[in-house]
Amino acid sequence: MTDAVITLPAPEPEHSILGASSAERWMNCPGSVALIAALDLPHSDEPDYRIEGTAAHHFAAALLESGGDAWEIVGEVFRQGTQTVEADAAMADAIQVYLDECRHWMPVPLRDIYEVRIEQRLRIPQHRLGYGTADFISYDPQFHVLRVRDYKHGEGVVVEADMNPQLMYYAYAALLLFPDCRRVDMGIVQPRAFHDEGPVRTYEMSADALHYWAENTLIPAMLRAEMDEELDAGKWCRFCPAKLICPIMKGLFAAACLADPKAVGEISDTYLGRDYQKIAAAEQYIRALKEETLRRWQTGEHEIPGTKLVPKIAHRVWKPSAPEVIVARLGDNAYAPREMLSPAAVEKLGPDGKALVKEWAYSPQTGLTVALLTDKRAAVKVEKASSVLGEAAAKALATGEQT
Repeated sequence: MTDAVITLPAPEPEHSILGASSAERWMNCPGSVALIAALDLPHSDEPDYRIEGTAAHHFAAALLESGGDAWEIVGEVFRQGTQTVEADAAMADAIQVYLDECRHWMPVPLRDIYEVRIEQRLRIPQHRLGYGTADFISYDPQFHVLRVRDYKHGEGVVVEADMNPQLMYYAYAALLLFPDCRRVDMGIVQPRAFHDEGPVRTYEMSADALHYWAENTLIPAMLRAEMDEELDAGKWCRFCPAKLICPIMKGLFAAACLADPKAVGEISDTYLGRDYQKIAAAEQYIRALKEETLRRWQTGEHEIPGTKLVPKIAHRVWKPSAPEVIVARLGDNAYAPREMLSPAAVEKLGPDGKALVKEWAYSPQTGLTVALLTDKRAAVKVEKASSVLGEAAAKALATGEQT
């Protein structure tokens, strides 16, 4: 009798290739899933998946569980493989914003009503790859409201909450845990990136509307991404790990290099709009190209033809002992005149500063710029020059007749 061979199932990867964090990419570019898998690339190039972002999420979750405040983690070290991150005051300040927001929706001794999940593993049952981990979930059974908060530690790219596919993905999966939910409140907490609406941005929709979106948009997109190899470029290329290899991105870059700038004035409105929508993708490729070239030079193992490593341009600064000498020689002329802080800097001074900014600051009109249709700012209608001239001529004629 031979011994039976038992084959254990392979452990499930922490991040799904059809996970929430990359939903915007694979929903718009289904072929990116197969491309990334074929090249065996990491799940995402998003800052929150790098070591500092991972450390911040780890500390934040631990503090929510323990009830502590962020200052307690200063000096603690987070290890991931051979990499380490030491929590400093700046990281603690950012995490505290997230803690304060989440604790609005956590049980307190006199109001023990919220059902809370921290770092909750979630699943979308309609697809085997529909899973992920939500940062924070809170359900209010009294008013049937589900709240989902996603912490973003990155500071370079501002993340919007409105119709955010990552948030909606998590919210739909969480919604399945609370069948009697009627309303869903989704929020991004991003303390280190400036936004006119502040570090916490929220978006609400009914539970029925979220179900409809999942069944008619999310699930079909997941099925398509599993089979379809069609590629498309756009702002979702920003954190795609395959952007330097992607044939669409390389094609856009090559086309831009070979195009004649003088011919832009001859392009039709239709083609101008089409090309304009690809600018973001081309810029992502160029940025990634610069970063990769620098990275290879800094390893000391590569020499990139046609390029060289040089010191960055730096502005002159005073030597440590210079201020005493300069002030002794020039007196008050050594100092710049006192200047009012910006509204953003005043906001950081606390509640009084925020109240003053709300009452006394405004955004002046500085001109017009072009944005994609997906931008949430209201469109400005420019009156045709011929119409303006026609009205002026008619007014002048009417005035002449009256005289």
